[in-house]
Amino acid sequence: MLRVHIKFLQLSLTHLLIWGSPPLLSWLAFFIAPWFNPDRIWDVAVQAVLLSSHDLLFLLWPFWSIVCALKIKVKSMWFLCLLTPWWMGVPERRYVHSEALVDELDLVVVNVNAYTDHSLELEAFLSGLNADSLVMIEKRAEQIQGMKRIVDDFDRGYEKPSHHTALWCRGRCLGAVTQEYGSETLKMPILLMKERDDMCIVAVHAPPQVPIDASGMRFYIDVLTDRISSGRLNSDWEVCRKGDSVVVVGDLNAVPHSTPYRRLIERGLMDVRLQAGALGMTWPNGGGFLPIPLFRLDHILIGPGIEARCAHSFGVPNSDHRGLRVLLRSSSKAQ
Repeated sequence: MLRVHIKFLQLSLTHLLIWGSPPLLSWLAFFIAPWFNPDRIWDVAVQAVLLSSHDLLFLLWPFWSIVCALKIKVKSMWFLCLLTPWWMGVPERRYVHSEALVDELDLVVVNVNAYTDHSLELEAFLSGLNADSLVMIEKRAEQIQGMKRIVDDFDRGYEKPSHHTALWCRGRCLGAVTQEYGSETLKMPILLMKERDDMCIVAVHAPPQVPIDASGMRFYIDVLTDRISSGRLNSDWEVCRKGDSVVVVGDLNAVPHSTPYRRLIERGLMDVRLQAGALGMTWPNGGGFLPIPLFRLDHILIGPGIEARCAHSFGVPNSDHRGLRVLLRSSSKAQ
């Protein structure tokens, strides 16, 4: 009888290790990732994989809990099944333009590979979004129905067309594209938009660290962290003013909890898509890459005094990144 009991325990332990190793490895990956050097190309790549695998491997927790409950007779494991939505991430709510309130800004940011074709198809798609303001990264659009191009940097002689940014608005807004920030070998501009009196939209396209040059990211983030304190601008910056609450949005080229991401969060910003988990990945999404998003490189980070709702990502034709859309308004106006 004792021998049978020991054999059962050994079998149970084997099942536990087999089914439990991926979820447990996800936690291990999360705690190991910060130890990698944020300025070395392949350290950054490994860190991104480890941090992203944390969300993806969480998908195995529900299966592990079922196996433990049925095979190993650990009834308390059924509780983990109830947490399945939390492990996977909270599905993001989409909306139609008519749902936006009068005092809300319907903001869209898309990063479309500059080297792709199908410009007319893209312009038709963007026109159909019917957004209030639209930030377009990399790819140039000549016309978006119902919108006016406020500012762009296509007349600047950048080495690569992928460095360009443009702002389109349906109504009145102010915009500016800064100089390029980063290292001598890799730098990118920042787009600033002012559409509300107390809100500054900071649209980013951070210098990618993988697979060629990791040197630009640190200095690019330095510019942002030097300008932002407690989620607000600490000085005037182009069209934005000191004290404006900040919304950092766009392609950060960094995953959640990575060094660049954490540096921005530490400046008083909040990630409104954090609960999306594995359901919130944004790259790759086609556009010459496999349409299987495995990394969340695109973010919406907001400062104090701003309410964000219906934040979500969406597919864009011939784009390797999923687009971002969010409704924004000042908390004071929400009262």
